[in-house]
Amino acid sequence: MTFRELLDKYRAGQASEEERALVEAELEKSEAIADYLAEQVEDALGAAETQAPAGEVRHIQKKVNRRLRRTAVWAACIVLAALLGVRFVVSPLVSSLYYQPNEKGFGTGIEGEPDPEYDAITLDLTALYSLIAPGDTVNSVTAQPEGFGRYTLTYELQDWLTGETEQITGTLDASKNGGWVRSSGSNYALATIDSMSGASRETSSTGQPAADYLAELPATSYVAAWVHFPRDLSPEELFALEERYNWKEGFTFLWAGVRSDEERLPGFVGFTMRGAPINSIAPSGEDYPMFSFYQMYREGSVPSGQLYEQHFLSLLSFAAGRQEAEDTLAWGQDFSAVLDYVEEHGIQVCGALVYAEAPDLVQMWESGDIDGISIATVLPSRYSAEGGQYSW
Repeated sequence: MTFRELLDKYRAGQASEEERALVEAELEKSEAIADYLAEQVEDALGAAETQAPAGEVRHIQKKVNRRLRRTAVWAACIVLAALLGVRFVVSPLVSSLYYQPNEKGFGTGIEGEPDPEYDAITLDLTALYSLIAPGDTVNSVTAQPEGFGRYTLTYELQDWLTGETEQITGTLDASKNGGWVRSSGSNYALATIDSMSGASRETSSTGQPAADYLAELPATSYVAAWVHFPRDLSPEELFALEERYNWKEGFTFLWAGVRSDEERLPGFVGFTMRGAPINSIAPSGEDYPMFSFYQMYREGSVPSGQLYEQHFLSLLSFAAGRQEAEDTLAWGQDFSAVLDYVEEHGIQVCGALVYAEAPDLVQMWESGDIDGISIATVLPSRYSAEGGQYSW
């Protein structure tokens, strides 16, 4: 057995008493030799320092200092290289494994030409707010990289009714599921009256029958309300209903709720209608036609139920193809499942978000066009929404 093997056995605690004594004796011998050599080196250096001329000593000192400086420079370069590698190699590599909000290259401008200013997060938030969070339009979005898949996300929303803006900011962690866009607060009322449709003729949050409550309001009162239809409407039937009320000043359909798999999905998925504020943000018009109604106006297309259908399918198809964005921004949704459901059952619109004066909503109720109302906001008049509906 070699001494190295014996030493390994000693370190592992497997050596016998004799073997332990042998190893410890050798270690003691090595320590004594090391001490002796150290003393000899010190004596030699001391003698050299006392015997060497002063100039030679200074020369040696300068040489040593140069080597020390060179070593320090190399050490600093190694540390700097490591930091730069982490910042510009490791961090981007980690970020590339997750959702990349600043990805560019698939947006189009008002004229239909590629627009490098549009990035993924802008398109994703525009689609998500159109589909599941009616009431706000996305104006601007920035995602400042912080490294390793983390970003400082800031975006501005504009309220459809009042025109007021709200800035939302926070840390977006692309590696985790997020809930930046939620549907529970915005179209929850529609989901509620859908579950109770027809039987009780829905009531407002005051507990009074909604129609009676509206009838008691001043005639100029301007109301944001969720309305439910007695039966599900196709996009063509929805458009025809919108046309019937379009002649009433201030009566506006803004968002349509589309029926999907209620057992699997919270709230409703739907689409913005032509009365809602819109922007020009859109992906490829060839791949996703009518994603934005600006495309309709640019091409001179006549509004119709078919355009509504195309608009909804483009929004839904885009969102369904962006699984990482769905997980990062709107966790809990399953747009692929909605798309499958719609392709199998067709687009069935069960209700809508409308803005109208109180008497017009009462007339809509009395005519039987709706069988449920949930009142969201009441303003003194339609002109009270300064910067909102009547300043677009």
